[in-house]
Order: sequence, then structure tokens, then C-alpha cells
Amino acid sequence: MSRGDVELVRRMYEAFAASGSEAAVEYLDPSIEWLPPRDAPTAGTYRGIDEAAAQLADWTAQFRDYAWEPQEFLTAPAGRVVVVGHQRGRGVASGVSVESGEAHVWTVRHGKAVRLEMFHTVNDALEAVGLRE
Repeated sequence: MSRGDVELVRRMYEAFAASGSEAAVEYLDPSIEWLPPRDAPTAGTYRGIDEAAAQLADWTAQFRDYAWEPQEFLTAPAGRVVVVGHQRGRGVASGVSVESGEAHVWTVRHGKAVRLEMFHTVNDALEAVGLRE
């Protein structure tokens, strides 16, 4: 895993925070695999930028003022980057504020993100990349 992979992922989150999902798409490989948490209502594998972007748009549309704030970027084997962060927003339908921790595991190849796996806990993400027993 190179420092370049971590920087690519960091820039992608910065682009998302500043300008939304359209700005982050340039960091994605056209054949990206996007996997929400296994127990999420939207669980499954979304393939390609169009499916990934649609899944992200569906999720963020449920909230006002949605934000995903990375707190830590960890190097992992096999071109992977673990991002520990926090998401927040206010439900469009309910008006209720929602906050939760989450971890993302990105796989980077040839300067593009080729896979995203989402986890509810840091421990689950670390286990997925072999950094926790």
C-alpha cells in the first residue's frame, strides 16, 4: 500500500465534502464495486460508477445536511485504505438528527478506487483487511 493510495482516498473525501458526489466520481474506477454494510437494507454489490453513484444518492437523499467526516486514514495490505469516520445528517421525513461511526475499506489500483466495503465498526473493517485477529 503506498502513500499515494492514502492521499488519493483523502482527496476523494475532500472532494465529496466540498462539492458532493459528482466531484468524488473522478477518483473511482469505471468498474468499481460498492458494498454497503452486510446488514444494511441496501446490502448487495453495486457495480460500476452509475450503480455506485445511484446507491450513494439514494442514501444521502434521506438526510438534510448529510456529511461523512473522515477522522483517520489507515494503511492496509493489498492496496487497501481503511477510513475511520463519522456520518451525520437530519432525516428528511422525520427531522431527527442521526449520527454514527463507520469505517470504509477502499481498494486502490492504478490510481483509482476499485472497491468500497462499508462497516459499522472499526473492528470489523480491521478484521476484513487482516489487521485484527
